[in-house]
Amino acid sequence: MCRSGFSEDIQFKQRLEVKRSRGLKGWFPRPQIELRDDKCSIIDFDVAYAVLVYLYTNTLRLSSYKQSGELETFDESQAMELYSLAHYWAIPTLQDDILLWFRLLCTPENIISRVTDSFEATYQELYEVNVTYLRENWCAVVRFHKYNSSFYAEGVFSRLHMLVKQKRQSE
Repeated sequence: MCRSGFSEDIQFKQRLEVKRSRGLKGWFPRPQIELRDDKCSIIDFDVAYAVLVYLYTNTLRLSSYKQSGELETFDESQAMELYSLAHYWAIPTLQDDILLWFRLLCTPENIISRVTDSFEATYQELYEVNVTYLRENWCAVVRFHKYNSSFYAEGVFSRLHMLVKQKRQSE
């Protein structure tokens, strides 16, 4: 019987100990992203869970289950947080899917708050989605806010009208 210093069990355990600190990098078939440690921000659990589900299944779920078992859809602030995480962690396919969600949910009622919000000004792609909707549906937006005095009194109308005119003049 030949005895050697080789044992599969010992070698495997040593390899696990060495690799454990590196998170077993390279053992997973999916692309990996390194998450920068950002201790200042607190991420909503449902939003972080949606990112993880997307990374593993390539499926975007903009809903979560309450403790009572009811399905609850994401509100706009959670979708914005999800978009900012996708941008921060450089997941362009997730960004595109969330942009589609924002595009589909644009209405004459919510477009003014979206275009004038500082969040949209931070992310150019999202801002362009909203401004494009505003330009394409300007008459419907004006009709919807016809009796909204703050729409005209605070200069919102004139600022939005300038946005619409800028694009039309450049075409």
